[in-house]
Amino acid sequence: MKWIEKHANPQRVRVLDVGSGSGKFVRFLRARGVDARGIEPSLPLFERYLREETCFERVALEEYDCPGGRFEIISLWDVLEHMASPPVALRQIGRLQEPGDLLFISTPDAGSLLARLTGKYWHFIHKYHLSYFSARNLAALLKRNGYEVVEIQSMAKPFPLGYLLRYAGAFILNRKLTVPSLLDRLRLRLDTGEIMYVCARKNA
Repeated sequence: MKWIEKHANPQRVRVLDVGSGSGKFVRFLRARGVDARGIEPSLPLFERYLREETCFERVALEEYDCPGGRFEIISLWDVLEHMASPPVALRQIGRLQEPGDLLFISTPDAGSLLARLTGKYWHFIHKYHLSYFSARNLAALLKRNGYEVVEIQSMAKPFPLGYLLRYAGAFILNRKLTVPSLLDRLRLRLDTGEIMYVCARKNA
């Protein structure tokens, strides 16, 4: 929220969260007076987390008809890498916005130091991720589809200490470490640089 507020005032615009998952982000915004809505195409996710709230719709991006007009802010948190065709998705998003409107994206950074060091063992490489982006190729993809990058950055987030030790054992020491479950309750706030957060503005 603080990062978004560097670029726009969410309280004064309409926000659409694409791929809302469990709906946390939309609820967070609405609790703060933001006119936020979410769409989620997954039936299991929608039925479990979203179906009771009218601010969510179960619909695919290409079928969404943007009720009430454009969205000055659209977000895709850990979504773009799951989409079958990111260029098509960006063009669909573009029809919901006007020049000057903002798009916020988070996605694993395949150009990060940890990604390069671990190579094919990078933990973000799996069957559910259909595309992999670096800051460079994502900026180029956005430009080809009507958006200009305003900012790309990484952010610190809390990691369970037990997870960090198991990860280090598997990918650095090449062995499985037995870690007391108590250590999963302890968290360290780290910026691994593996997730990039992108703010882009729609071109005229």
